[in-house]
Amino acid sequence: MGLYEFTHQNNRLQADGFSVTASPTLTCGSGLMQLKLGMQDPTTGGNNGNVWNISNLLNDNRSQVFDYDKLNRIASAREQAVTE
Repeated sequence: MGLYEFTHQNNRLQADGFSVTASPTLTCGSGLMQLKLGMQDPTTGGNNGNVWNISNLLNDNRSQVFDYDKLNRIASAREQAVTE
């Protein structure tokens, strides 16, 4: 018995998610790791290939947000604040 890794792609064939499960079929909530990459610019709504956020679908406290400068370099990275 092993682990299975899944890479999800959007319609531009960019990797926009990763999952690891203990079974060969991926079902919602069954993963050992489930990450969703947000490629949509929060200001313009466009997709220039930058990863703006990484959502941890199993633990919101481990989600991350990124900001970019005008040359598309990462200017800051932080964990997303979650209130309960």
